[in-house]
Amino acid sequence: MCLATPTGEVQAIQMLDWASDPSVAGAGVALSRQLESLAPVLITCGGSEDTHKILPKIGFTPRDPIANYARVLRPFRQFLTRPSKGIRALGRLARNAAWSMSGIAAANGWSFDRPEPDGKIFSEWNAQPAHAPESRYDVPFAKFLLHCPAVRFEYSSLLKNRRPRGFFLLARAEGQTRLADLRVVSNGAEDLAGVYSVVVRAARSDPQACELVAVAPVPEIASALEANGFRPRGATPVFVRDPRGLLGDARRLRLSMLDDDSAFLKFPQHPYST
Repeated sequence: MCLATPTGEVQAIQMLDWASDPSVAGAGVALSRQLESLAPVLITCGGSEDTHKILPKIGFTPRDPIANYARVLRPFRQFLTRPSKGIRALGRLARNAAWSMSGIAAANGWSFDRPEPDGKIFSEWNAQPAHAPESRYDVPFAKFLLHCPAVRFEYSSLLKNRRPRGFFLLARAEGQTRLADLRVVSNGAEDLAGVYSVVVRAARSDPQACELVAVAPVPEIASALEANGFRPRGATPVFVRDPRGLLGDARRLRLSMLDDDSAFLKFPQHPYST
């Protein structure tokens, strides 16, 4: 993973799973030390309570958690595709039907198109300065995702008054659609509520999408999501091992669902967040 920071690029590794064997004391710790030879910064998101207790003991420090959000798109189809349909499911249907009626913000000149990933817009995005550690990638990686066998990825260009100003990637896992990532080439005064309203419209265009989920690594994204009818659904803890201090004292890391396995991981018995 490449992180853009105010002082330059930093290579990092996102630890997706904790590999250890109870019969071999320190196996997981030894593996994390080995990973440090590949990149100077290690990041882990989520994990169990036991993992959260271990990480600080081996040099990881907590950063601000990443907020999770969800918006109901089609409550009745969502109800029909749930694995269990008891009294509680009926209660969720009533609640989600009410939530699905929440309005969305005005687009204010924003729209979307579905071309091939655009090298020019990626170059503009990667060239803009980072005000906090932010994950970056390129067109080949975006195209690679479009061939994912686990979930269906879809790339869209963000347009402001018909001019390309960014992009987003949606990933649909059965009835749940995930905003895997969204990036805007910013002039410092973007209307994020309008940007995210375009994402809701794009997700709704898929007749099988019952729910749209997204993450908010920074408060301004959380505000834009709430302006478009998204509801908070918990938060994901973030831990960082940065022995050389390359990320400085930044509390927030702008990460997306593409930086771990949350864009494509499936839970068949619990397919929805709402």
